[in-house]
Amino acid sequence: MLRYTPSTKGPFKENVEVILSALDKPVKLEISGNIKNYNQDFLTSCYRFGTSPTAGVFRFEHTGTVIDAVTGKPIPGATVQLVDIGGLRGTLKTNRGGTYSKEVTPGLYEFVVTAPNYIGVYHEQYVNPQKPDITFKLEPLKPEEILVVNTPVQEPEPIGEIPAPGTTTTPPAKPTTPTPPTPATPVKPVAKEGELSYDEFKPNNVVFLIDVSGSMKDSLKLPLLKQSMVNLLGTLRPIDRLSNCYLCRWG
Repeated sequence: MLRYTPSTKGPFKENVEVILSALDKPVKLEISGNIKNYNQDFLTSCYRFGTSPTAGVFRFEHTGTVIDAVTGKPIPGATVQLVDIGGLRGTLKTNRGGTYSKEVTPGLYEFVVTAPNYIGVYHEQYVNPQKPDITFKLEPLKPEEILVVNTPVQEPEPIGEIPAPGTTTTPPAKPTTPTPPTPATPVKPVAKEGELSYDEFKPNNVVFLIDVSGSMKDSLKLPLLKQSMVNLLGTLRPIDRLSNCYLCRWG
């Protein structure tokens, strides 16, 4: 597939060299046509894959809010990574109100949102001035169960009556101290279907390193990568932690 995006109206002619793996030399193609009209509205025009001559003109303030999915309260200090077709556009932190803001251009963005003691989320959405705000809801991690053993309190030994002068008494027999019950053996957690085994794997501290270089621009690679990330997150247990997610462009 060959994609060509004219920048002006009227007739055009362009010579393009196409490199094929089966041939030693590139194949020369001539593309010609006549553009009668095109939509110049940046909100409804076709997506441009090249560098637009008006890039950077249409910018607006995007605002996001990260809240607790259970309580609805804002989550301060959450990390939000903003990614578009060009790569990572910024790593942001939420303020005390659980919000962040950044000046962006309209387009399709990917959001990776993480926070301590919460399950991270991945979200994809087209953002423009008509829909500049997004709210992310994070599920809190379930606290680990703590085994509490009730130890009986030993009562003080009773004191007998004081004998009269010149008399002897047999001291009362000491009561038998009750033997404390044997603490119950903690029950080992059992991994659910698809989770890592508790016996074979210790708690994990996972960091994802994702390649978003030019070799990943194939139409099938990124969707497969996203589905793989979802599958990997589904294998984590309550004792595992997702520390961070980094996007790298090699070369």
